[in-house]
Amino acid sequence: MGMNSLEGDIKELKDGQLTVVEAITEKSANGGEIVVTSGSGDDSEFNKIAVTYDENTLFAIETIYDGGARSEMSAATAADLASSQFIQVWGSSSDSGLKATQICIVKVA
Repeated sequence: MGMNSLEGDIKELKDGQLTVVEAITEKSANGGEIVVTSGSGDDSEFNKIAVTYDENTLFAIETIYDGGARSEMSAATAADLASSQFIQVWGSSSDSGLKATQICIVKVA
């Protein structure tokens, strides 16, 4: 059981569990990577992954400035999670989805 990682938008939020609409990383024409998210649009083409967390899950917020030129990490809690946020999750596979060991909320300033 290796570590799995996931990134995408929070769709539904319950206590101890959230549903993530998985972002799709595509190669762009110039060889870079483009992360495609569902945003508020049609998410039927996207995987939905159930993520569970508990008191052992580490939470952080990464705030990105200047279009990615610099970023700052700060501590966070489960209370900072909100619907439609873009998050990165690290964890292990569980029966229903992903059991998170770390969740990072990505904010663009």
